[in-house]
Amino acid sequence: RQAMERGDAHKALKLLALLIQSSDVSEETWIQATQVKADIYLKHRKHKKGFIKCYQRISQRLRNKRGYVLLGDAYMRIHDPTKAIESYERALREQPGDVALTVLIGNTMMTTHNYQAAVEYFESALDSHGQDKTALRLALAELLTRLKRWSEAQAILSDAIRDKKRRNNNNTEETTASWIEDVHILRILTNVYFGNGDDTQALETIQKANSIQDKILSRLGQNSNAAIAQKKIAAEIRCVIGTYICL
Repeated sequence: RQAMERGDAHKALKLLALLIQSSDVSEETWIQATQVKADIYLKHRKHKKGFIKCYQRISQRLRNKRGYVLLGDAYMRIHDPTKAIESYERALREQPGDVALTVLIGNTMMTTHNYQAAVEYFESALDSHGQDKTALRLALAELLTRLKRWSEAQAILSDAIRDKKRRNNNNTEETTASWIEDVHILRILTNVYFGNGDDTQALETIQKANSIQDKILSRLGQNSNAAIAQKKIAAEIRCVIGTYICL
């Protein structure tokens, strides 16, 4: 750290090399040191090959979901989504059925602008996932909304809402996570209504999202760390309401 504070990237790399080569360091320390080395290559040397090589070594050492996701994230940092998808798919093979990873792969496909391939990927994933499909449905609905395929997006959201109601019937407790999911659904549905030209329904829907978001912030506490992201969402919701009212 002191070497980098002095702007001496060469010395920092030499010190990191000694740490990485040491047999006394824990695996976690080795990973962190290799990541710092990678950042120096990318930020200070503008050396993409050196950067990726560091993460390749991490993935080769770990040979698990974490290592492949880290490598995929590294490829995204140098704007290589094709290689990133390959790494994320290897991670998914380590943990089949991981919904978050499946969504990540689909969203990464979108960055290649091959939107139809992303749609087909999400549709295939929905067919193969037997458990809770809400996250997949919302990712697909957001993509369809982006493509202005309003009716398809609304149909997917209807499925998500129906599944949520069925789950809620079996669980009387209203959790914060469930409310956050409700707000996500309602925000996408608002965009669908606006896209269809149904401004009145859109306003009613976003106002409902606003009411739930207020409950989320009340439960989390205004000054909690968990509330930071939710405050941003609350501001975005109110901006949509304010924009509509000012029209």
